[in-house]
Amino acid sequence: MDIQDSPLLKEALLLLAAKRTMLWREAGNIDTVVVGSSHGEFGFHPGHFPGSFNLCFRSQDLKHSFHLYRHMTLHYPKVRHLIIYYSLFSPGSVLEKSPSEKDISPALNELFHLELNYEDERLIQLASAIRGRLDHLTVELEGVGGFIYGHGVNPPAISASKRASDHLRLNKPSDAHLYLVRMLLLAKHLGHSVSVVIPPARSDYRAAVGLSSDVLFKGLYEILYDFHLGIPVNVVNCYGREEFQDVHFGDYDHLAHLGEGTALLTKFLFLQRLEAMTRQ
Repeated sequence: MDIQDSPLLKEALLLLAAKRTMLWREAGNIDTVVVGSSHGEFGFHPGHFPGSFNLCFRSQDLKHSFHLYRHMTLHYPKVRHLIIYYSLFSPGSVLEKSPSEKDISPALNELFHLELNYEDERLIQLASAIRGRLDHLTVELEGVGGFIYGHGVNPPAISASKRASDHLRLNKPSDAHLYLVRMLLLAKHLGHSVSVVIPPARSDYRAAVGLSSDVLFKGLYEILYDFHLGIPVNVVNCYGREEFQDVHFGDYDHLAHLGEGTALLTKFLFLQRLEAMTRQ
């Protein structure tokens, strides 16, 4: 199988190679790594958070977030802080099993040397097609800290109720929580600070979901507060926060990536970081 058979893989390779190029260039200044799905990709602007790098990407699940964080701890020793964007669908999201999104996994795996192995025959073939061919690839796109300008969300092609039901379907399983626990334990071992961000969502999406934040993120809170992992975690729950108005969004659940909402959230996270440092 050739990468020409997967337009999604080609697009992911381009964008992720651009992120990696920025990472190489900014390596000496990075102390905070941000992982998660497109909610973080568009909702965290490192230009408002000195020393941070945005490794979030479309459909990135907790498994790939863990391996990306691990990669950063192995190769970028100045990293001391982890920010995890945790979405409504995070508990049950498994990228390698997604019929429409799984081709992203070989791009993440190869470009960042995550050392993942596949059972899916398509992923095995795609991974084989690019293995060892991209080690020196650089892609220059305008942006900062892994945040690519001009790469935002498109107007939604489905209804708010369809988007909500798709995400709720992945809210009840907990397949991916193992990797959240692994991230937290690795951060504990390394003495890193951790923030978990529950991203904001537009009012029509929240109305279609129809459940409170406490219900939607019960599994997350159980891990953080009932598992006794021995690591303090700063939870920033923005779901339904009044500061984020509908005008701040590019679609139902993504902040407009160069908009006021993204700047507001990133600046808030940076201020929290500064306050934590002054207390130490």
